[in-house]
Amino acid sequence: MTIGQRIAALRKQAGLSQEALAAQLNVSRQAIGKWEADASLPGLDNLQELARALGVSCDELLTGEKRPSAADQPAPLAGAAPSLEGIQALFAESEHRRQASQRRRNRRTLAAGVVLAAAALLLLIHYASQMNSLKNQMNQVTNQLNGLYSSINSRIDSIEGNVQKSLEESTSLVADWSSQFGEYSEADGTISLTLTALPKTVAEDTTALFRVQPSGGQEIEVPAQRQGSSFTAQVALPLCSDCTFSVGFTSGGVTQYQQLGSAYDLERPYRMDLNFYPPGWSMTYGFAPKFTVETLPIYGTYPTVTDSNGVCQLSQYVVSAQLEVYNGTQLLTTLDVPAEQWKSVNEAALNTPSDSVAAEQLVNGIARGYVWMDCTVFLNEQTISLPDGFDPDTASFRFVLLITDNNGRTTRLEAD
Repeated sequence: MTIGQRIAALRKQAGLSQEALAAQLNVSRQAIGKWEADASLPGLDNLQELARALGVSCDELLTGEKRPSAADQPAPLAGAAPSLEGIQALFAESEHRRQASQRRRNRRTLAAGVVLAAAALLLLIHYASQMNSLKNQMNQVTNQLNGLYSSINSRIDSIEGNVQKSLEESTSLVADWSSQFGEYSEADGTISLTLTALPKTVAEDTTALFRVQPSGGQEIEVPAQRQGSSFTAQVALPLCSDCTFSVGFTSGGVTQYQQLGSAYDLERPYRMDLNFYPPGWSMTYGFAPKFTVETLPIYGTYPTVTDSNGVCQLSQYVVSAQLEVYNGTQLLTTLDVPAEQWKSVNEAALNTPSDSVAAEQLVNGIARGYVWMDCTVFLNEQTISLPDGFDPDTASFRFVLLITDNNGRTTRLEAD
């Protein structure tokens, strides 16, 4: 017996007309008729109300089988949410109908294809000059058929996605949650993080524990404070590229954990991230070969802060730098990068068009963001004399840039 036949039999058994059943479900009589004629299936939102109106469980309505009850496990109530077996039965019925419909469409498509092929053959015989036009028409038909097939597959994927989403939501422990980043501490390199979670069910003895897993670091566990029905915790999170959040609820001695979400690119608004390409250099050959460094291509991001008046400043920037030149592992020389050149780089970053600035956090009237920069530092053609016995033909130059920022920190970078 199909689902539609069961609906009709149960309706008649309950002494209800199609109009009366439709009124109870707040749907049209035509919808009831289509369900009973197996022309369509009731949606998940109508399924429980339909089962309740017919005095059966959703599983019995979908599968036709009454689940036996036990003393410690009562039988499902009329209209109770369908079990996984019930949802699988609904999906199987939908898939069966889709396949049957697809087979009918395939037969019609095949018949239409035969007719089109015969017509095309006649036209090719009698109107050879119209060959290109017929090819275009056939391509259009093929595209339409492919589009129809894609549309059907998309609809099926959507149904499967909705079913999966419904199953996930039904097993979720959390009704709502949020994460909020606050002040950044230059002293210890941490950013304040506030996590809040609202469980779906909460008892008097319910407690909560948040877990934060930063990339490349150790997991942090933070006990939560209860505020009404929700739980909140604050943590000083070591600045990292990204992190994930989870929460565990303990009630009646049983603890259950659930993944909440993730945060990405946390470092970018707070830390300078610079790199450089191999410098532009030249070699002067002769009795005493000389090596000249001309340019230093720099690229990366600067962190910025914007106050409530809209004034944007770099929160971290380069104040001095040195370039080390190696031949393999042998240090040949150390060159000072002119301070005025770094000043020009900082100004170029700050004057980058505003659409390249990404403000990400606003705390106490200060917006944290970053700005992308890509420019060239000129080293005023600093020339060095190479040591005696130096062989230019076997040289393998390597470049290391040592930069010192406005916080006094030194960073070592190698040319990419």
